[in-house]
Amino acid sequence: MAHYAILDENNVVMQVISGIDESDNSQDWEQFYGNQFGKTCKRTSYNTFGGKHFSVITQEVSVKNGFRKNYAGIGFIYDETRDAFIPPKLFDSWILNEETCLWESTIDYPDDGKPYTWNENLMQWDLYIPKKIYNSWSWNEEKWEWVPPIPIPNDGKPYIWSEDKQTWDSII
Repeated sequence: MAHYAILDENNVVMQVISGIDESDNSQDWEQFYGNQFGKTCKRTSYNTFGGKHFSVITQEVSVKNGFRKNYAGIGFIYDETRDAFIPPKLFDSWILNEETCLWESTIDYPDDGKPYTWNENLMQWDLYIPKKIYNSWSWNEEKWEWVPPIPIPNDGKPYIWSEDKQTWDSII
């Protein structure tokens, strides 16, 4: 099975469809699907990201087979010059990496193993801490998670936290 991106008049991906496998050379399938939709159609490779193809079968990464740099998604732009699908630009300050056709910050992502989000106003990576669900829970920086004041029972039953009672209630 192959995947095909249907483009609008500005080369913006409107839809991605599954179609005839590219190994079937009985006709030009981009042309065929383009005619079906009355639009330009370009094949896209499902396991391709940043110019690399990831094989589900062998778990290997191939730079040679990074067809059109990225798997197309709705809102991506097909760049004819690069023969690549480029995702929407998330932040004004980011620049396009010509090799991967992905947008990147000019400031390196921290490499301390913690999650960060980009702060465009301050032009920096901000440490991401998930929203606190219950007031009684505390943040465990070592495990990088919110933890309850009382550990959940380990008896195989499902429980839900009761903030009012400060206990775990069995749900069966």
